[in-house]
Amino acid sequence: MFNFSRVLILTLFCFEMSAQQFSNLPTFYITTDSAQPITSKSTWLPGYLSIVSSDSTERLSGPMTVRGRGNSTWNMAKKPYRIKMAKKTKLLNLPAHEKDWVLLANHADKTLIRNAVAFKIGSLLGFEFTPSARFVDVVVNNQFMGNYMLTDQIERGDLRVRLEKLDSTMSEQPALSGGYLLEIDGFASSEPVWFTSSQAVKITVKYPDDDEITPEQLN
Repeated sequence: MFNFSRVLILTLFCFEMSAQQFSNLPTFYITTDSAQPITSKSTWLPGYLSIVSSDSTERLSGPMTVRGRGNSTWNMAKKPYRIKMAKKTKLLNLPAHEKDWVLLANHADKTLIRNAVAFKIGSLLGFEFTPSARFVDVVVNNQFMGNYMLTDQIERGDLRVRLEKLDSTMSEQPALSGGYLLEIDGFASSEPVWFTSSQAVKITVKYPDDDEITPEQLN
């Protein structure tokens, strides 16, 4: 009897044995089902992630989903991505143990390091939250995409942005006061939940989630 699971495991094992590391950086191999191209910021594609690293503690293989991300950066030649692991995972020994991670392309920055430098400055200054980051090489569906920066998805979490948890039952003070996660965002009008401040600054509400925030909380 044909055993698809055994064939899949054997195929992935052979791939991991032959996959190479392109530099002294870890290499992320992202393979979507049927090698579907990643063309959307809203549609998640199922696939598989394999991490090849000279550090055995950083190696990983497992199912995930992937989609595009960014605003102006999504229109550039080198696309940024967001990946969601099948379960909470600590990638490359970074602090967070979460499903959601970001791969920044840094295409507009020819040094490739400005975001990483800004994060390091935030950490040195003792900011309450600064994203962690590691540089990696990325291969998507057997195509080498270049150098990327793996970093945290900005979201509520114990090892990410520490906020008081809100749910739909919290409609009166003092619980109504938060936490909230807001983003100053020139592209806010394309987001599901946003508002304009009294100083005409567009702001996106990132937490509570789009499908959970109540009118009282938004007000």
